[in-house]
Amino acid sequence: MVKGQGKFIVVLVDLESHKLIGLVAERKQSEIEKVMRSWGEKILAQIQEVSMDMTGNYKSLIQKVCPNADVTADRFHVTKMIHEELNQAFLKNNP
Repeated sequence: MVKGQGKFIVVLVDLESHKLIGLVAERKQSEIEKVMRSWGEKILAQIQEVSMDMTGNYKSLIQKVCPNADVTADRFHVTKMIHEELNQAFLKNNP
């Protein structure tokens, strides 16, 4: 998702080819689902993995729309979370 000035864009990317496969101008589940359902049930059934920001309620949407997909946390947000935890530990031990 791209954010700024309260505006969000959901960016859908193929994890293997790194190619853009969709943009959703809103972060509402109904809008994301509409875009994904336009790909067709056959394509959605073939999706094996979805990497995403684990905030919000998107995991349940993916489980509904892509029944064969494993949901994982995206690398950016995992790295950010680890960095924040390490920084807190450092500051706590080095006042």
